[in-house]
Amino acid sequence: MNTPQRNVVTLACLSAALAAATLSSSTARAAVHQPVPHLVRTATTGLPVTPTASTAPAVAAELSAKAKPTAEAKPTSAPPAPATSTASAPSSPATSNPTTSPTGCFAVRFTNVWYCSTSIPALKASTSPTGSRVVLRGVSVTQVTSGTVTIAAFNYPVCPPDRYCAATLTVVTLTVSWSGNDRPAAGNVIDLFGTAVKGSLTPVGYQPSSACHIDWC
Repeated sequence: MNTPQRNVVTLACLSAALAAATLSSSTARAAVHQPVPHLVRTATTGLPVTPTASTAPAVAAELSAKAKPTAEAKPTSAPPAPATSTASAPSSPATSNPTTSPTGCFAVRFTNVWYCSTSIPALKASTSPTGSRVVLRGVSVTQVTSGTVTIAAFNYPVCPPDRYCAATLTVVTLTVSWSGNDRPAAGNVIDLFGTAVKGSLTPVGYQPSSACHIDWC
């Protein structure tokens, strides 16, 4: 083969080699840009799978569901109303209605009832109407038996303003029928409450007094 022919053959070989290299490079670039299928895990098995034409819609739906948080379910019914107490308000303690304070006397209130002050001489003289409520204030208990209680007090006479009448003081006593355990003891000074009877009273109760005992005054 002469020299011009060898040059033609060599040029043809180089062109073929260059075309093959160009084709191989294009193929490689296409392979590089070819998207790689994503591996996903199915909700049922949890195993990774490659989406195909048949499974792509289901996989896309599953991925979309995972990507978007599920909206919080709203209650279908209204929340229950707060419970209301059915307990009634506490009632006021029962109290006795006090009677009207009497007029014309110095009245003392005892167990919500008013009593008019009186004296032993006035009771003995029956000046208080029978059944009226009376109180002997600051009397001294001098004797107690199984069925009676004796009380005593000073009798203050009417004394003119320019006179000194202490020498005329006398001690008056009154014995009343009274039994039971709820009675004052001898030596006590009390306010004695009761209802007037002829010449005496029927005791209904007593309370301590700060007055002086007749033996010490």
